[in-house]
Amino acid sequence: STVSSIEKSKIAEDAGADLVLNYKKDNVADSVLEFTKGNGVDRVLEVEFGGNIKINQKIVNTNGTIAAYASMGNIEPTLPFYDFMFKGIKINTFLIYSICNKDRKLLIEGMTKALNENALKHLIASSYSLSDVADAHEEVESNKNVGNVIVSV
Repeated sequence: STVSSIEKSKIAEDAGADLVLNYKKDNVADSVLEFTKGNGVDRVLEVEFGGNIKINQKIVNTNGTIAAYASMGNIEPTLPFYDFMFKGIKINTFLIYSICNKDRKLLIEGMTKALNENALKHLIASSYSLSDVADAHEEVESNKNVGNVIVSV
C-alpha cells in the first residue's frame, strides 16, 4: 500500500497491508521489487494512473493488471505501449457509475457479505447533517480528512 503520511501508514497497517510505503519519501519501485524478491506484483489498484505509469512499468508482472479509477495529476497520460504489450499488462479502467446491473448486483452481494462477516471496516472522518452539507463539502475539498465524510439524510 502506498500512503502520504504517518497517520495513513498506521491505517494501512491496521487494515492488514503487508508493505506500506510513503510515496513522498520512499522509492516505491525499488521497495516493491525488494519486498517481492524481484518478482513484482500481479495487480495494482491505481488511484493516479498517469502519475504512476513509470512505477507500474517496473513493478507489474508479466500478464499483470492495473485497475485504475483516477488520473487527476495527468489526465492524458502517455503510455509505454511496447513495454506494457511485451509484458502483457492489462489496463482496466473503472467507474462505479458505469458498471452493468449484473456486475453491480455481484458487487453489492459481495460487499454485503463482507460487511456481515465484519471483514470491512469503515473509516469515518466526520458526520454532518443535511443542513450542513456545505460544510461537509468544504471538508472533502480541503483534502485534510482521513476517511469518509458522512451526510445524514
